[in-house]
Amino acid sequence: MKIFQTFIVLCGIALPVLSPRPVRSAEAVTIKGSDTLVILNQRWAERYMATHGKAIVQVTGGGSGTGIAALLSGSTDICASSRPMKEKERVALKTKTGRDPVEIAVAKDGIAVYLNTANPLAALTTEQVALVYRGKITNWKELGGPDQKIILYSRENNSGTYEFFKEHVLKKKDFTPFAQCLPGTASVANA
Repeated sequence: MKIFQTFIVLCGIALPVLSPRPVRSAEAVTIKGSDTLVILNQRWAERYMATHGKAIVQVTGGGSGTGIAALLSGSTDICASSRPMKEKERVALKTKTGRDPVEIAVAKDGIAVYLNTANPLAALTTEQVALVYRGKITNWKELGGPDQKIILYSRENNSGTYEFFKEHVLKKKDFTPFAQCLPGTASVANA
């Protein structure tokens, strides 16, 4: 079923990281990174292009880590990220360009964990969710549910959502290798 019951919501900050290199008006401005921010960035790009004549803004996703890597390699002008840059990333960018990156918070990014509506459990604690995603609980029976294997879906490890969840829910412990990592929020929601 594709109908879910929300039982926990966590929040993080979404940040676009601006490129320290200037872009000439004849060039396309590129924005790459967070899948969470793709639709918002596309709307902003459309609005900007509609009001700025020949301006071209290209938006792609791929995950926060992908966007930051593109910024570091110089293949994008703006990195959309649902996590702050790590210190080593900031240092690498400063070393390469001689300038500090600029981070601007533009939105709050909610994270939700869902149960299928056919699951009789009404709620789980954050600790129970952590135990499930760490692989310590593998059957719904261990949580008071039916005797069925738990099937887990998660974002890929280049995602800011993945990193936020690992830090704040799993307390920096590893995800179980049995969690099926999927690209993008839509893939997880449709699983």
